[in-house]
Amino acid sequence: MDTEQTSFRDEVSRNEPNNEWRSLVITAIIGIILGFIIGYFVFIKNIFNPLANNPANTATSTLEDLTTKTSTSTATTKTNGLMTVEVPDQTPSLRTKITKLVLSEGAWVVTFSSTEDMSRPNLIIGAQYFNPGTYTDITSYLAQGLVAGEKYFVALYQDDAAGSTEHVFDSVKDKPFTKGAYWIMDSFEVTAVGARG
Repeated sequence: MDTEQTSFRDEVSRNEPNNEWRSLVITAIIGIILGFIIGYFVFIKNIFNPLANNPANTATSTLEDLTTKTSTSTATTKTNGLMTVEVPDQTPSLRTKITKLVLSEGAWVVTFSSTEDMSRPNLIIGAQYFNPGTYTDITSYLAQGLVAGEKYFVALYQDDAAGSTEHVFDSVKDKPFTKGAYWIMDSFEVTAVGARG
């Protein structure tokens, strides 16, 4: 009987390291999976759309009504200076092409995707700050690429940290420039490479 108990204890002792190893491997696998899931939601989504992590970044919450051409927002900045932006239709890319940009004061060039009916801006997909001056044939930063068949809008925004050497875009504090009752804005369509007009 003692021999049987000893054999059984020896067998259990031999299996204990395997059970500990197996538990350690399972715990590590679960940890890796959870790490990837958390990493996706915390880091990856922000890398591909760093400007859209705030519900206020939807243009429809503060945007002039483009259908009726009357302002539905008081959250704008009026300018008396010369401020214009002209964008051409373009092909898919990771930058917004700008034909002409005239700024009497520093401004953010903000690119928006459009609503489903393509009638108005929807979500901010890129923003880049430019100092006062006149620019031709330049590009502006995008957090996500332009897609063929879509329409986009480009608006000029003031910088809430005017006079500072550090510029950080904040869609809540930085407001769109207006001329009269309208945003200073242009739109463009994206066509596939090689498509004929």
